[in-house]
Amino acid sequence: MQEFIVFYSQEDFKSLLQQAVADGITSTAEVVHKVFKKFSELAQNYPSSINFLNSIVDEFRAIGENAFDLNENSMDWFDLFGIWLLELGNYPNVNDPDNGVETIYFDGDDFTTNDLKQQEGVNQARNLALQKINNNDISEPVSKEWTYGQGEFYDGMTNGNIATSFLGSYTTTVTITENFNGSHTLTFEVKNPSTWQSATRLRIDNDNDGNHDGIFPSKPKNDGIHLGGTIKQEWSWTEITY
Repeated sequence: MQEFIVFYSQEDFKSLLQQAVADGITSTAEVVHKVFKKFSELAQNYPSSINFLNSIVDEFRAIGENAFDLNENSMDWFDLFGIWLLELGNYPNVNDPDNGVETIYFDGDDFTTNDLKQQEGVNQARNLALQKINNNDISEPVSKEWTYGQGEFYDGMTNGNIATSFLGSYTTTVTITENFNGSHTLTFEVKNPSTWQSATRLRIDNDNDGNHDGIFPSKPKNDGIHLGGTIKQEWSWTEITY
């Protein structure tokens, strides 16, 4: 493992990760990308080294256990990013069709839900739902996709909107129910997978080709090198409109 020892001794990666966590999502992605790339190369060349490499990853995860909030009620978007990246916590996989992928469920009072309610894509879906009520056309739910592109990336970075960086493109579904008093209940639902592929938007454009740099293909949690295993999030809440 001389190749790895030389790589690992070149920089204090634990200190780098701690500083990256303090700096933000993009910085953290860059540091972990560098480590994960090297780990993947070593694992491919030396399959027997995976257990050893994961023992090093555990040092990063130990930092994450203390750095990130794992409680779905109070965690923020940066915590969610850390939970995905370092494969932290254990969450249920209730009614999941994708072979039991862990899912974090959020309700209307959770921190990220309250933030999500104000996001552009959700506002667009809400307005469409109100239009359907005004048109007396509530039999079918609203399904509104919000697309994450270059402009949204830079707007999110400029305005500190970490939610857009974490979610990327997402679809908001709104089911409309008429109540006995003439009001309507809007039931919102947003689902999001956190994968290596979806995380490509988190890295900066290092090669200046106009696209945000990719990281690696998606992988299951606890498979191979224990970084960036797939996990899902689901948000649901209700609103009453009169």
